[in-house]
Amino acid sequence: MIDTAAFAGRVEFAPTFAPRPGITHVLFDFDGTLSLIRQGWPDVMVPLFAELLPPLPGESGEDRCRLAFEDIMRLNGKQTIYQMIQLAERIRERGGTPGDPLAYKHEYLRRLDERIRERVEALAGGDSGRMISWCTGPGPCSTSCSAAVSTSIWPAARMNPTSNARRNCWA
Repeated sequence: MIDTAAFAGRVEFAPTFAPRPGITHVLFDFDGTLSLIRQGWPDVMVPLFAELLPPLPGESGEDRCRLAFEDIMRLNGKQTIYQMIQLAERIRERGGTPGDPLAYKHEYLRRLDERIRERVEALAGGDSGRMISWCTGPGPCSTSCSAAVSTSIWPAARMNPTSNARRNCWA
């Protein structure tokens, strides 16, 4: 048994802590990249970008979604603010007047929090057995990007090509 009372570091042990000698590897997900709670975040960020990007002559919404997706994924793994800085630069390139990237980040997080609220509430209520599944149809998420963009960008989602939108839902 480990004497946790003698530990003087910055780690706080729960009163129920007990060593688990059988564990050989531990993965810390500091930024939520692997979290199923925040799964589907591009479906929130891409429509936000597409909605804020000034359209170029002859450019479709699908074109803006594709550009947004490419910019977002190129910066994937960096802090969200860098994607928002890229959005501001794209708006400026297109002749628009960008807002504050931090304000864009806050709006993205507000939309993401709205989307994942049910997942967080389910986990807080002890319901960890629910699985996330993909479904199609109109909904509050990603309605600005058509299925054509969704199927070319996210083929693993098994989209219905006739659907107008892509969204996450509980199974």
